[in-house]
Amino acid sequence: MELPETNDKKQTELVEEYSRSTSLTVFEIHRAAAEIIPGYLLANMMSPALWKWRETRPMHDGEGNLRGTNRRLKDLQREFHWYTFTNDMSKPGGDYWGLLNFDDEEKRLGKEFIQTIRKDYDETLNYLLTLDSESQFGQIVLQDFYKQGFFPRLKNETIEGMNAYQRICPMGKGSGKCVALAMLWASSLAVCSRFPLDQIIVVANKAHLFVFLDDGENVNLFNNAKWYNHTRINNDSELAVQAKAVSTGSDVMFIYIPGKGMCDIYNKHSAIERETVETVAKRCSDFLGAPLMVGDLDDVTFEVNETSLPDPSDYEQLEDYQKAIYDLAEEKPQSSYTHAKYAYRDWRNTSPEVYAYASMREYEVGQRAMAISQLSDALEIINSIGENDSIFNSRDRIALPDETLLFGAGDDRDRALLLFTLLEKSELQTNSLFVGFSEDASYVNCDDVWIDLTTLNQSDKQPDDLIYLFDHQNSWKPGQFNENHANRVTVSYGKYDSRMSMIRATRGENLPKVLEEMILTQVITPQGAEELWQELKITDVESLKQAAEGQKIQLLSGFSISKEKLILDRIEEMVAGV
Repeated sequence: MELPETNDKKQTELVEEYSRSTSLTVFEIHRAAAEIIPGYLLANMMSPALWKWRETRPMHDGEGNLRGTNRRLKDLQREFHWYTFTNDMSKPGGDYWGLLNFDDEEKRLGKEFIQTIRKDYDETLNYLLTLDSESQFGQIVLQDFYKQGFFPRLKNETIEGMNAYQRICPMGKGSGKCVALAMLWASSLAVCSRFPLDQIIVVANKAHLFVFLDDGENVNLFNNAKWYNHTRINNDSELAVQAKAVSTGSDVMFIYIPGKGMCDIYNKHSAIERETVETVAKRCSDFLGAPLMVGDLDDVTFEVNETSLPDPSDYEQLEDYQKAIYDLAEEKPQSSYTHAKYAYRDWRNTSPEVYAYASMREYEVGQRAMAISQLSDALEIINSIGENDSIFNSRDRIALPDETLLFGAGDDRDRALLLFTLLEKSELQTNSLFVGFSEDASYVNCDDVWIDLTTLNQSDKQPDDLIYLFDHQNSWKPGQFNENHANRVTVSYGKYDSRMSMIRATRGENLPKVLEEMILTQVITPQGAEELWQELKITDVESLKQAAEGQKIQLLSGFSISKEKLILDRIEEMVAGV
C-alpha cells in the first residue's frame, strides 16, 4: 500500500522550515532566530505546566495589587531551584542529544552559513577554554569528533522537555542549557510574575543566551538557573564573575524584546528602533559594569516594524491565550505564531509530517536503527519503553523519538513516531511505511501490516476511523465532514488514476452541488475547487464563486498528501449520495 506522492517544492521547503522549530538545535536557532526565538518563547508561554506556576504562586496582594519586583522575583526563583544546567560529561559536549554533521548541515542550512558558524565556533570555544580549562563547551574544540567534522546537537527543550529530565537526573531536577533556561525565565517573567513584555530583554552572544529585566528603575539578570540583582552581580562571587564574563565576552548576535521585536545584529537587520537598541545596551552594560559587545550598529538596517506578542497578563485563562496565538497563526501564516505551534508540538493543529521529517535527524534513534534487521528488532525497542505517558501529559502533543528513548516514556502517538523512524532509518526494505492516527489509537503501516502501538498487535485489516496518515514527506487528513456524511465516509488509499474517468462521467447537475458542499464543509478550498472545475470542463463557475464567498483559499489546515487525491476521494463519496 503506497500513499500518493507530491513534488510540491513549496511544501518541502515549509516542512524543512517548520521542522527547525520542532527540533530547536543550536544551528537551527542561529539560522532563523527572528522566527524561531519568538516561537520558542510563545510555546513556553502557552504551556499548561507554566500556567500551573501562575496558579500556585500568586503575584498580587490581598487587595489585587501587583507586589513589588523583588517580591515577585523571589517567588519565581523558588521554581528555578528545581532546575539545573544540562551536563553529562559521558556525552559529547555534556549534551544528551548526540551529534550533528557539519557536511549534512551545509546541505540543509546552507554552505556559507555553516562555514561561517564553524569559524565562529572555533573562536568562541577557544575563548571559553581560556576562561575555564574545564569548560563544558570549551572542551569541545579539543575532542576528536569536533576535529572530524561533528558538533553536539545542543537541542533545546520547552518546559515539559526540561521537566522530563527529572526522570533521569540523579538530583531529581529538571534541566536545560542556556537557551532553554533563558526561554523559561523570559516566559515565566511574563506568565507568572506578570512583568510587561517590553521590560523583558533576551540577549544572545556567540557563547551564551541570557535574559534581563528592566522595570524602569532597576535591571536584573537571569543567567542559567540564577537570578542576579544589583547586589548579587557585584558580590565578586565565582558565579557572578562568570556571569559577567560570558555576558560581555563575545559579540552580541541579537537583542529580542517580546514587547517590541528583534534586533538581529548577526544578520544586520532590526525591526526595532536604533535608539531602543542603544538604550537597552547601555542599561544592561551599566548593570554588568562592562559593555555588551553590540558592535557597529551602522552596519545594521533598521526597518522599524515593532510587533508585540500577545501579553499573557491580559488573559486570565490559558485556553484564551492559546486561542489568541492560534488565531494569529491563522491570520499570519509562516510567522513566529506558526513556528510556536511546531515548537509546542501540537500535531492536531499542524502538519504531522513535519515531526516525522525532524525525526529523520534524531541521533540516538539512528544509532539504534543500524542494529535492526527485522521488524521484531524494532518492536523490541518499542516494548522497552517503560512508561506509557507522554512527557507532554497530552496525546495532542508529540515527542520526538530521541526524547521517547532518553526519558523511557511515551504514549501511543510517541511510540508510533518512534517505530516509524526506526524502520525508516533501518536497512529493512519496505514498499510502504507510514503512520496512522485515529482518535483512540495510533498505528504504523509497514508493507500493508497495521501495527497497533498500544498492544503491538498486527493486522492486515485497515483500522476504522483514521483521522490522519503521514510519513516524513506528506500528510493527509481524510476530510472535515459534516454530520450528514459522517456516518458513510470510507477511506481508500489505493491507486486512483482509473477513477478520474468515472468521476468525469458524472459531470452534469450533480457535480456543482458536490463542489459547493465541499467548499462549505471546508474539505476543499475555493481555489482548489475552481481548478478542479476547469479540469472537468464544467462551465457554471458563477455558482461556485457564490458558494466560495468569504472562504479562505487554503487546503484544510495545512499540507495535504495530494490535493487531487483528496478531491477525488471526496467527490466519489459525495456523488454516490447526491
